[in-house]
Amino acid sequence: MSRDSLTIRKAARLLDVAGWIQHAYARPEGYCMIGALSKAAGCSPGTYELTYLQTLQAIAVHTRPLPIVHWNDLPGRTKKEVIALLHTVAAELEAAEQSPNPESSNP
Repeated sequence: MSRDSLTIRKAARLLDVAGWIQHAYARPEGYCMIGALSKAAGCSPGTYELTYLQTLQAIAVHTRPLPIVHWNDLPGRTKKEVIALLHTVAAELEAAEQSPNPESSNP
């Protein structure tokens, strides 16, 4: 399992346990998706780890055309949808790790 998929799964657990919110990165009642990913990646306020940036890139593929923060904050969005998306992206990353790389099999 890659560091990226582990970070995403850790963020999903954090949202499930600590709570999910909208319109803020973190509050006493929980985290938004971006806030949970940042915490799961071990980022300090104002810093960005490579894993954090890579996870955002993988998730953005699914939230387009909306930026992740707007997808999270969309009226009607649910905690269940956010956590499901995180698990979907983590599973895709894990599956990609298991797939043989066609470039590496060139003679």
